[in-house]
Amino acid sequence: MIWGELQVKNIAWIITLIMLMIALSGCLGNTGNEGGTGNAEQAQSGDEKQATGNELPAANNDEQQTDGQTSDNPDETVSSGKGDGGEDGSTGAADSDNAAKNRPETKTDTIELEGMPEKLEFTLHDNPALQFSTYISNDLLVEGAGSGQDGDSLTVIANFAGKKNEDAKVQFFSPSKGTRTTVEEQTEEAKQSLQSEGYEISERTGDSPNSFAMSDIEFFITKQNEDGHHLLGIVSIFKHGDRVYRVTVQYNEDWEEGFVPRVNKMFEDIVWYETP
Repeated sequence: MIWGELQVKNIAWIITLIMLMIALSGCLGNTGNEGGTGNAEQAQSGDEKQATGNELPAANNDEQQTDGQTSDNPDETVSSGKGDGGEDGSTGAADSDNAAKNRPETKTDTIELEGMPEKLEFTLHDNPALQFSTYISNDLLVEGAGSGQDGDSLTVIANFAGKKNEDAKVQFFSPSKGTRTTVEEQTEEAKQSLQSEGYEISERTGDSPNSFAMSDIEFFITKQNEDGHHLLGIVSIFKHGDRVYRVTVQYNEDWEEGFVPRVNKMFEDIVWYETP
């Protein structure tokens, strides 16, 4: 009887132990699962941080690229006025305040030819060497624009009806920038050079006004061609800024009323790079 009671108690105790072990196993399993969830969250958080870390440098790279484009963009460089001048002296928007450059490329204007008003087409000529721009009618040819050892020059020749005629031309010349010279010295040099070419020199008489408003000194030239025609002309010497200029205008006497108005218009339309 006692032995039977002991067996029952042992069995009950064993059952209790088994239930406790099962309960403990369940608790440990839950704790492991919770730990797994935590690890998963940490892993996910790490992925997000890594993704965020990848995105930020990309945004910075975009900003750096934008900055680089701003500094290297030719358009923006021009608008900032930092562009270097080209061979033709053009510096883009760096010259936006330069009235000599900031002009339309072409225009139509009316001048009086042989007593009658006539519309002509003109093209802008920009001359960095001589430091001015002007409009030249399309029936004149621009030649000899450039710089030499002695100075800077420009020659404009008649080309009426597509026929070039060097008897009618305008020659601009200025000693190289920085050369020390005076209006009087350039006048004497011009006279000696023209006389050596067979031109006769005559001075202005009386109080008659100069032909060109910018002239400091003017004198007339004449020459008889080999074909018997007479060449007439006028030489203008003047100073602008720190440079002295001389301009020689010559033409066949029969062309005076057609050529001279075009030359006068060329002078009227001169705009200087700098004011004196």
